Amino acid sequence: ALGVSLSFLLAFLLVPVILTLGGRLPAGFGADRRHDLGRVLEGLVARTIQRRTLVLAGTAGLLIVGVLGLRQLTFETDQIKYLHPDNPVREASRVAEEWFSGVYPLEVVLELPDSIQNRPDHYLRILTGLEEEISSLEEVAVVHSVATALRDFIPEGPFRSLALAALGRQEDFTAGADSGALSGFRYLAPSGTKARLSVKARWMDNEETILLMSKLDRVLDPVAAREGLSYFYTGTVPMFVSINRRLTNSQISSFLVSITSNFHLILLL
Repeated sequence: ALGVSLSFLLAFLLVPVILTLGGRLPAGFGADRRHDLGRVLEGLVARTIQRRTLVLAGTAGLLIVGVLGLRQLTFETDQIKYLHPDNPVREASRVAEEWFSGVYPLEVVLELPDSIQNRPDHYLRILTGLEEEISSLEEVAVVHSVATALRDFIPEGPFRSLALAALGRQEDFTAGADSGALSGFRYLAPSGTKARLSVKARWMDNEETILLMSKLDRVLDPVAAREGLSYFYTGTVPMFVSINRRLTNSQISSFLVSITSNFHLILLL
């Protein structure tokens, strides 16, 4: 609402200034009207024309400030940072992060070129290597995948690869499970062609999340190019980042569209 109101004001001030630059004024301008609204508006226009340089400079400045201000809009995911340092919620959040080894999940889905059961040893090495490299990032507390579960429950040796191949053959592993049950939390798709990496980090705002995703890209891109696989981010975190970007872009575009529309409408009148 403020953006549309500002664009209307800017357009109203700009139209007479633009007209005078071309040496033109509306017909009947300056007629002797003492008590109607038209006379008041003509007085405003006259003062605007006298200060045309100031109006143009001020309009350009307001436009720049308006666009920069709109870019500060954010759909924030980290509300903790707005609290006072002594707020007990901050301490509770810190304790939760320690207890749960990170409370901010960023999910990465790997789309494999073939089923994991065809080359279990190979894909087990890939998942393990990605876990180790991603875990070394400063923002990351822990990384979980199907390889994590195998290391936790199966001794080191050939049985891990056999177990991974067996999981890759479980076509009906989640058949009949309602949404939100097993199918919502598995680390390996029933077809064996998709694997999930769950990256847990501390609470982050949108800018920090975008920075972390760029770091993950630098880790994942070489592996994807070498192995012929692809990946994408999923879950609530990328959704918040996407909403933030769309919100900012839509506000800027609506501001520019409103000032352009108002300008042409007032110019026509």
